[in-house]
Amino acid sequence: MQVRIKVLDLPELADLFGRREFQFSFSGENLKDLLQALFDRYGSALEGILLDSRGRWNPGVQIIIKGRLCAEAVDSVPLEEGDGLAFVVLLEGG
Repeated sequence: MQVRIKVLDLPELADLFGRREFQFSFSGENLKDLLQALFDRYGSALEGILLDSRGRWNPGVQIIIKGRLCAEAVDSVPLEEGDGLAFVVLLEGG
């Protein structure tokens, strides 16, 4: 399956990927499969950006798929050929 990936507000992630927007092909059908393929390709450098020190999803990084915010990588988020997703930083303020 091939999806479109966009990186917003995460320069270290864009640097790792070598660009801010690109097509990515992987075997699978959901967000978990896509993230595993990305971790397989980009290794510990990607883990350092997307995971916290305990290996859990970094709550400051969010994923938008089909206009819907996904708080973390959930197995049940299905993907379809050509879907677009974006990595964004969760900002808090007051």
